[in-house]
Amino acid sequence: MDARRISAIRTVFEKAWDASTAWKAEQWSRDVPSTGQCAVTTVILQKYLGGTILRTTYDNVPHYLLVLPSGEELDITRDQFRPEAARGPSKTVDPHQLSRSTRVRLRILEERVAPALDALMHVRHERTARGGLE
Repeated sequence: MDARRISAIRTVFEKAWDASTAWKAEQWSRDVPSTGQCAVTTVILQKYLGGTILRTTYDNVPHYLLVLPSGEELDITRDQFRPEAARGPSKTVDPHQLSRSTRVRLRILEERVAPALDALMHVRHERTARGGLE
């Protein structure tokens, strides 16, 4: 996936993330808005882009990311960890087995981002269909 598209997707989420959508609301900060947003963000991205959700850790803190159908990893919340943070083992996750509290946060975030993501994905598909830039 190209950097411009990833940046556009990240911008949509940055405008919607807050303490109410974070794993631990008390740890969320405007300085690093992706903190605690990985699970809910990844589930939404999977709905739009397909792929597989992975659960891993960085310095023993749980983290979720998306593996696209192409095999490329997409992780727009990785910046919540230090660049040198050690990544632990990964396993696939079924999004239907999320905890109740995560499902609540997911609904909140999805309501906020769906209109912009729908528009973003629609524009991309129209350009592609006309032979334009992907």
